[in-house]
Amino acid sequence: MLVLLFNMNYKTISYKKLNNLAHLELSNPPGNAMSMQFFDELLDVCENEIVKEDYDGLIISSQGRHFSSGADVKELLNVIKSSDKLVPEAMAKNLRAIEILHMVRKPKVAILKGVCYGSGFELALTANYRIAQNNTLIALPEVTFGLMPGLGGVSALTNFVGEAKALEMILSGESINAEDALRLGIVNIIADKEQLISVAVDFVWKNNN
Repeated sequence: MLVLLFNMNYKTISYKKLNNLAHLELSNPPGNAMSMQFFDELLDVCENEIVKEDYDGLIISSQGRHFSSGADVKELLNVIKSSDKLVPEAMAKNLRAIEILHMVRKPKVAILKGVCYGSGFELALTANYRIAQNNTLIALPEVTFGLMPGLGGVSALTNFVGEAKALEMILSGESINAEDALRLGIVNIIADKEQLISVAVDFVWKNNN
């Protein structure tokens, strides 16, 4: 069994290849909040490793109880207030990482659990296939902070649920549970904790060209 590790200096994520599957793991539990440091590290691994596509599939997962509570809102608001640009440079950089993940042609699976909010949900939407534990809650709560989703979540969610439901979720900021997400097509399957990785790996091998 061959494991290749890249850049062990990351503090908020880890990246490795195992049996030619790439594993991108959020590693800042319990909430895996997405700080500016997180996005710096995400962009670094996207531009220097993930973009190469020298693997058969990509699995996006997380440590701890939750997938991600989303962006560090206090830090994000400070970035917006301190910039005189419509789209602050830091936010444009964050979007670049998400765009790279959307463009990856290899099968991509996101494993969701606990809360999957805001930027965390937008990250999960870059995957082709989403697996959720039955305790998963999904939301785009940016409106409750006077913001709108800034990492492509509006268009990506609309592609799955249509304009009406996407607007309802975005303008209310309310969360939906795993069962509703499955019914809406946002997640593809609900699995027990012990099955998450095996289901993800099985999807990659079945869909690898």
